[in-house]
Amino acid sequence: MNLTTHSTKTALQRLLPNAKIGGGSFVDELPQPSRLSPTEARSKLKKTREEALSLTLNDLKNDIGFGEQFPPRKTHEGYRIWPDGYTGSLTYKGSILLGALVPNRDIESLGIDLEFDRNGGKGLSHVVNDGEIPDHTDSKSSTLGVFSSKESIYKAHYPIEKNEFGFEDVYIDWVETSPSLDYGIASCPNSVEIEVQCFYQGKWIVSTAQLLDHN
Repeated sequence: MNLTTHSTKTALQRLLPNAKIGGGSFVDELPQPSRLSPTEARSKLKKTREEALSLTLNDLKNDIGFGEQFPPRKTHEGYRIWPDGYTGSLTYKGSILLGALVPNRDIESLGIDLEFDRNGGKGLSHVVNDGEIPDHTDSKSSTLGVFSSKESIYKAHYPIEKNEFGFEDVYIDWVETSPSLDYGIASCPNSVEIEVQCFYQGKWIVSTAQLLDHN
């Protein structure tokens, strides 16, 4: 299998310049949908995504030089136990799968998320608190951006704090906004604050959440 470079991978590297970024697009590995039944297409997508995941994790392993601690074990809660000295995150949407790995000397926990804007974020108004929509709403799907950011936040928060929470329990204060990139500080349960970035590239949205190590 070959993963081709995708614009979202480039965007993720821009958001996390000190991270090892893996993954890409596996769309070339998929047959034409018209050749498969819906059930066959879903099965093929799942199987190919699993292969892409293995390849992505292997690439990250080779970049860092890990041994027996890879691939990272997945807990029954759904998050992964990353190798000592590192934190990471994975995300996928359709035929795109991305992974990021960073040293945890400054970042205690990392979350990333990938979304594709098909309907302008319709049906997601419940994820947004009052005053939480960033500026420049005429040029981007801000509601979907907030959704993606909170997905990233959960991925960064839960492995450390181990407590469930809903969209309404997180408030993002957008400190800097532009038509393509928003930066904010998220207030989470247990008074945890997480740095958030949300990048808009055409129909794609890439977000990151970093729980900084203040020790």
